[in-house]
Amino acid sequence: MAVETVGMQIRLRLQLVGRIMKVLLILQYKSRIKRSHGQILKRMHILAAWV
Repeated sequence: MAVETVGMQIRLRLQLVGRIMKVLLILQYKSRIKRSHGQILKRMHILAAWV
């Protein structure tokens, strides 16, 4: 059981790191992309929220 719980904790941490990386990438795109690309950003936000 102990090994399984450690594996679950590692998986959860990897998922959290993945989400944080996605948010950081979105923020970088936000600062670089012009306002005309706002709809693409909104779509990326929706995708990031679901994943």
